[in-house]
Amino acid sequence: YTTLFRSSNWLNEHRLVLNYQKTNVMIIASRHQLNNIQNFEVEVNGHVLKDVDKIKCLGVVIDRELKWTDHVDKIVGTVQATLGMLRRVKPYLPLTSLKLLFNAFILPHFDYCSQIWSERLSLHTDKLYKLQKHAARLILNKGYDTPSTELFEELNWLPLSKRFLYLRAVFLYKLC
Repeated sequence: YTTLFRSSNWLNEHRLVLNYQKTNVMIIASRHQLNNIQNFEVEVNGHVLKDVDKIKCLGVVIDRELKWTDHVDKIVGTVQATLGMLRRVKPYLPLTSLKLLFNAFILPHFDYCSQIWSERLSLHTDKLYKLQKHAARLILNKGYDTPSTELFEELNWLPLSKRFLYLRAVFLYKLC
């Protein structure tokens, strides 16, 4: 890419204006490969672009090694805050409304781009699965001794691991 962007003509020919303060560069590779890379710079029209370790692109946090830890941590924070909101409104709403709130405000965070990141490490999905179980207990007003399978059956939910598998299958079906 370096040779492509070194030419100021390329941007001009395609009628593009680049904001050099907002444009970043990131190399995606294994840790071993990243350790072997030295002095990597991308220059565009005399401006050296900033090298970053992670970047947010369309709501997905991508890091150099594609570990997805930062993205999952972002989801965890968002879902925990939303569960707090759900806990506060729970006394005033019926079960159907609580389920709708979960489907509207929490489930999309679990689902968004999960076809890409959900199988990377089970550690990530375990964090999210615990949040899903917490949400089910909160909505149904059940204790921590209630098995999650009973909760999911009552709510008609798939456990996140199966949901992620289902979403990947739908995605692959649509590709064909």
